[in-house]
Amino acid sequence: MNRPEISTQEIMQAIKRSGYLLESEITKTLASQGYFIESNQSILNPLTKKSREIDLVAEYYEYDEKTANNKTCAKIYFVFEIKNNFFPLVLLTKMEFSPNTQVWEGLKEILTIPDGIEYSFYEGFYEELLRDEEYLYTQYCSFQKKKGNKDELMAFHPENLYSGIAKITQYCDEAVNRWNNDSGEDEEIENYKDDYFRHFLYIPILLINDSLYELDINEENKTDLRKVESSKLVYNYHLMDEPKNSVIFVMTKKGLNDFLPQMRALERKVVEKMLKAKKH
Repeated sequence: MNRPEISTQEIMQAIKRSGYLLESEITKTLASQGYFIESNQSILNPLTKKSREIDLVAEYYEYDEKTANNKTCAKIYFVFEIKNNFFPLVLLTKMEFSPNTQVWEGLKEILTIPDGIEYSFYEGFYEELLRDEEYLYTQYCSFQKKKGNKDELMAFHPENLYSGIAKITQYCDEAVNRWNNDSGEDEEIENYKDDYFRHFLYIPILLINDSLYELDINEENKTDLRKVESSKLVYNYHLMDEPKNSVIFVMTKKGLNDFLPQMRALERKVVEKMLKAKKH
């Protein structure tokens, strides 16, 4: 069999379409800004028992003598699913209040509070990230050309996006659960005690190259479609037969550049609250 001749231009076009290049770009961006990167991490699919790949896991580390001496740490871990989208991604259907939905559970947190300290997770990441629930969405769609009519665009629910969201959510859940298991505690994380004051947050990020929109319906039932660089999606699922939700941070490559310094500032803000709580 004759091997087909493939030009370097064809190779690069295929790589760009696949999203591998975007993943490499994000890795380089994060590394250049001082983030520790773990690429191609794997989790086990609970149904098929096959490994599934996580694109990137990143954390920013900066030694601070004050927090180290006080045995206090606030840390954000970023768990990425990266998609090089050809068609826009739209988030729609705003989350409405319901007493049956505890949106705070959508943040995947590890919190250890030494004895004698009064501190609630509400005071930390939740207060900054989810206090304004107006901008949480519960549905998403993308687009494809309709079969038999290539001029007509059809909205649909892409399986690869759903699978990617499920992966990064599972990774965050397992990271939190591992802490429980390693600590030897069967109780909730909030009840685990030692002399180190920790508040860790795992953020699942769906990162697309471009073209992210939010769709709202106003009081007059008129639609408002606006282009954004970042948004939040509430993803509902089951874990060990228990209903759960997770807040997925959806953003473009441009949105990530704005998001990262905001999260570093948030880490510093949370740790200052923790140090203040420790002094009282």
